[in-house]
Amino acid sequence: TSFLEFCFKQSKSEAEMLLIENLGTYDPDHEFIDKFLNYRDFLPANVFDMAFQGRNDSKVTGASAKN
Repeated sequence: TSFLEFCFKQSKSEAEMLLIENLGTYDPDHEFIDKFLNYRDFLPANVFDMAFQGRNDSKVTGASAKN
């Protein structure tokens, strides 16, 4: 998910190139890649920031709960 977060912060053409290079063999028809790029264009940046922030918070919370 860190990779997807990084791709989200790039230009659309750069994100597409990175996704194809790194996920192309797993997504030969580019279904996931196309959906990711479409959602990226459709949703405001703060939605993605909140989604990734929530993921990071749960990791920190989970790690501290184990200690």
